[in-house]
Amino acid sequence: MSEQTYYPMEAARSGIEGYTTMKIWIGPQGKIQSVRFSKSSGSILLDNAAMGMFVGKTVPNLSHSKKPKKITVIIKYILVQN
Repeated sequence: MSEQTYYPMEAARSGIEGYTTMKIWIGPQGKIQSVRFSKSSGSILLDNAAMGMFVGKTVPNLSHSKKPKKITVIIKYILVQN
């Protein structure tokens, strides 16, 4: 997941921070089947970046179940200044 993480440049320049909560369904082979927002960050830029981390991706299959597994993920976007 860390390879897919990014802070949208326009959001960073505008000082936009927030968090997005999503429900993600992972199929038996690790393929992301569905992503739904539970709570928006309030910024379409941050929400789209969070969604892009999962849509169409495959993750390691940690479950041996034949049923999709649902997880909740919270992505926090925080600007850090040096």
